[in-house]
Amino acid sequence: MRTLKTIVLAVTAMLSASAHSMPPVSSPRYTLSLDGPRWHMMRDTAASWEHDRLYLPEEITSIEYLPVNAPTGGWEMLTPENAVSVSVPGTVEEYLTTSKRPSPDDFKGVSWWFTTVSVPGNLKGRRAMLHFESVRMRAEVYLDGRLVGYDIIGESPFDVDITDALVPGKTHTLAVRVTNPGGNFHWQDFTQMRWGDYKIPPGRGFGGLVGRVRLDVVDAVYIEDIYMQNQPVPTRVKAIVNVRNTSPKVAVRTVGYTVTPKNVSDKVVARGSRKLYLEPGDNSVELEIDVPDARLWDIDSPELYQCDVTLSDGKRPVDSDRRTFGFRWFSPDGIGEEAVLRLNGRRVMLRSAISWGYWPATGLHARPDMARKQIAVAKSMGLNMLNFHRSIGSPVVLEQADSMGILYYEEPGAIHSADHDPFIRAIVNTKLKRMVKRDRSHPSLVIYNLINELGGVRAADTALMAKRRADLVEARSIDPSRVMTLTSGWASNEKSEEDSKFHMRPFDPVPYFRGWYDNHRAGGPATWHDALYRNPIDQLMYCDNHTEVYMRGEEGAISTPPRIALIERAIDSSGTDGWDGAFWRDQAREWHSYFRRKNLAAGFGNLDSLTRSLGDIQLYHQGRRIQGMRMGNLGDAYVINGWESMLYDNHSGVVDNYRNCKGNVNTIARFTRPLYVAVSPRTQFVRLPGTVEVDFHIVNEADLNGRFTLVVESTAPDGEKRRLLSRDVEVAGGDTFGQLLAEAEPLELKGGDGLYTISARLTDASGRTVADGYEEVLGLVPDEAALPGRGAIYGEPDDPVARYYKSVTGRELPAYDPSMERLDWLIVTRPALDEATPIPVGYFDNASGPAFRVTWFHDNDIFAPAGTSSDNCLDRRFVGGAQPDPLIPANQEFSAIWEGTLVAPESGNYLIGINTDRGVRMEVKGQRIADDWGNNKEASFTSPFYFEKGEKVDIMVQYRQTRPDGKVRLVWTMPGTSEIAPESVVDRAVSDGTTLLLLKSPESWMQFLNPAAGIGYESNFTVGTDWVGGVHFVTDHPVLSGLPVNTAMNWPYQELVKEGNSRLGFKIADERFIAGAYRSWPFHLGTAMGETPCGKGRVLYTTLRLCEPLLSPEPAAEPARKLFGNIIRWAASGK
Repeated sequence: MRTLKTIVLAVTAMLSASAHSMPPVSSPRYTLSLDGPRWHMMRDTAASWEHDRLYLPEEITSIEYLPVNAPTGGWEMLTPENAVSVSVPGTVEEYLTTSKRPSPDDFKGVSWWFTTVSVPGNLKGRRAMLHFESVRMRAEVYLDGRLVGYDIIGESPFDVDITDALVPGKTHTLAVRVTNPGGNFHWQDFTQMRWGDYKIPPGRGFGGLVGRVRLDVVDAVYIEDIYMQNQPVPTRVKAIVNVRNTSPKVAVRTVGYTVTPKNVSDKVVARGSRKLYLEPGDNSVELEIDVPDARLWDIDSPELYQCDVTLSDGKRPVDSDRRTFGFRWFSPDGIGEEAVLRLNGRRVMLRSAISWGYWPATGLHARPDMARKQIAVAKSMGLNMLNFHRSIGSPVVLEQADSMGILYYEEPGAIHSADHDPFIRAIVNTKLKRMVKRDRSHPSLVIYNLINELGGVRAADTALMAKRRADLVEARSIDPSRVMTLTSGWASNEKSEEDSKFHMRPFDPVPYFRGWYDNHRAGGPATWHDALYRNPIDQLMYCDNHTEVYMRGEEGAISTPPRIALIERAIDSSGTDGWDGAFWRDQAREWHSYFRRKNLAAGFGNLDSLTRSLGDIQLYHQGRRIQGMRMGNLGDAYVINGWESMLYDNHSGVVDNYRNCKGNVNTIARFTRPLYVAVSPRTQFVRLPGTVEVDFHIVNEADLNGRFTLVVESTAPDGEKRRLLSRDVEVAGGDTFGQLLAEAEPLELKGGDGLYTISARLTDASGRTVADGYEEVLGLVPDEAALPGRGAIYGEPDDPVARYYKSVTGRELPAYDPSMERLDWLIVTRPALDEATPIPVGYFDNASGPAFRVTWFHDNDIFAPAGTSSDNCLDRRFVGGAQPDPLIPANQEFSAIWEGTLVAPESGNYLIGINTDRGVRMEVKGQRIADDWGNNKEASFTSPFYFEKGEKVDIMVQYRQTRPDGKVRLVWTMPGTSEIAPESVVDRAVSDGTTLLLLKSPESWMQFLNPAAGIGYESNFTVGTDWVGGVHFVTDHPVLSGLPVNTAMNWPYQELVKEGNSRLGFKIADERFIAGAYRSWPFHLGTAMGETPCGKGRVLYTTLRLCEPLLSPEPAAEPARKLFGNIIRWAASGK
């Protein structure tokens, strides 16, 4: 049994900036890197593994007792001829994936990774240790067929002592049997997996040696670890050295150390030595190092040092090791009064993004060049931190962060999946402690967090939560120098004590339930919109909690596309597809085809310009949110949801999986500068000529202070500049990072339609500009009264379009009647078929049993199964106080899935869908027609389909109930049920030359339009929201006169694109394209507005939210009114 002894050695730096050079020292430790292209890999698809007994580290008293699993066919199978050449780190997926739709189950099972290894013959009598940085998941390590190591924890470091098996001077075969039990390719880390009878935590669905491997040959008494522990005085550190004595008696050694700047290795700034008496086992030696003139590690000046530690037996060095570190101190300050975060005594407001740990080509491990790119791009965007989110961090990334200057926040991932089961708890807690020990010397790493978004049934288990708090205290003892939090998300009240705020502070042994407030608003709108900023108080980012560290730990998802042209180029230049190359190539082909067919080069030039414009929607939105926090001096951390996007999920990332910034970097970087004037219009829309009220703040992390002049100017679309304001202001500086300079200033704008720039600058007494900034507003000249032509409307009673028409023209808009004479235009705002009604039981396939299989879940997110039942149809109403099903208690949140079959009673066009007041997703024949998981209002989602008589139609509905009551029912409209035959309406265009304007429910008309106009309508898709949603863009067309064109539909179009789960995109082959729609996953490109000839007439169709805003008093509705007027004038012109 090893014992632990602590020896404290206090040493003050004897050398300063004039230190002399350190003589070169040859290391007595032999280290052999086993990284690189020296390996081979063979899949063993016949190997059994699903029902293996699994062994935790503490259960392995002797490796000899574990079973030996030879390759199928014997050890002779491990030859290059039976394998592929690979490099380590590596994954099976990066070398073997060929699918355009890779699945985490593609390569589940066993793979063998093997190479040869030898060490010089003069190393006999020493200990040999293999170090594995990370394996996914189980590793069985063999040397010449002898089992020498085993690890089940996964994705964390472990050592294998091969002293008894390694013969110096001989060449050995090193083989690692890696078992990948499956996993996921998304973000969730809370759903338990099963390995036979064992519960195991979920993980990313990759297998391989996903970290570096090395062989160390050391003395019997050797340095096991060096922990460079930062101290509250930033120029001081402790080097805590663990010396392992594997001999049976006390060993006398001298420990010596030197500290040098990493980039000037011959300049010693501290040194010391001492004789030690080392008992068998582990001995902890604390070396207190003080370098008063040390250059501090900071974000803008990441000064690194290295500490070289040597063990000597007398004068003979017997072991040495090195650790890179930085002098720095990060901690909260002022909790309970004015809480802030400080780095080296200076206040810091964190700007971060959550990274799920996916990488291009490799899948699960970061190559150094990609790690460097990640940090360089983050810094260029003005971020000063990144989060390892729901997945353990990468040492390669942390090393680059140390050297390039960015902070990191780290989670081990999957802790929330562990319940009371001792096996899964042991895995997640061992991984947590290994992570802390591995990463605790990195100056870039400042915060540990255990669980992302603590919630659900496990969070309500008080006994389990007590265990988790104890887990945190135990893990924190490994590194008491950092903040460690229990969870990110769901803090609710400044004054309350909550598990959601449970944390520990640097070198403070007391756990706290208050003082660290982190809440998430992970979902996002379609674009930035006016309601998110009304004034300095009525704005999204306002908070009045100053007594706690205040974090917005996951904010504002908007899905935008990858820089697909750059990805395609990177794959081509690399010469390898990796795990995701075939997927991206396939998507690139669709993008290129779409770009060509819709003639988008005319407006966008090239594909990358289009995707970059769409990326700006997310970047602008995130920038405005960050600005709202900073300019109001309103918090301590803002975290973007999220960082990288990958194949099937997380498309709200601001960079793609290849770490390309999705938009123009300056779109967000102008909001992350350390010093600028924030210009905040209280609306970004003005009727011309008109006045807009604007607030002006200083964002000031540069300690600018004193008296300055605020100068404000406007620039009209035609370039005309006007001076609007000049006044003196006082700037505080210091810890005041945001300050209101001028409030509700009325600024007059006049001119023509277009974007107006309001620019502001601060000038000093000499007239020199010390800070500046700008914002845009959209000015529109009202022209609604000019609605020419003879028209009518085919809509619902009291139609808002008809009311709007009368309000601006003073004339009634006639309701359509087939007997009317020729019309110039006909507005259609109702479905082609009558309103959908519940589907009776008789139309479901109940012949061989109930039509629907129902799976019930105890939670509201399809997570914890409760069991299954059946239904003959889907028409349910759930009432508070009653059980939804015998499987679910009353008054509890739940979710459910209905899967069944409808039988079409006749051939024809149907509308089919769902009516509900809660969250829902629905698929018909595999096509997603409803996707609004956060819905809590009365809503119907329908889509048209053509069915043949007797056709069996597969239906899948997911339902989410977060309130005591709710309802969900399938609805349809059968063929031939309409007030006016749809064919006769279309015939108005064909025969009379009328322009049909399909402004609402156009999807229901496409089946009737297809034969008449020949547009090649195929299907539609939901644009969606959040991390698997999408965005829109526009080209140039007369109906867009006065509005931004050839651009993404960003904030100027906010009212037209909102409610993404109700916005559709059309797959249309032949049309004049006006506006486009993109959905991230399932991936779709389509039309949001287009026009086409139809016989003698024309048809314009749009899925944009055009009708609803027309009567709105909100200034943001002006573009909808402009667009409507343009459409009527275009239709009346006949051009």
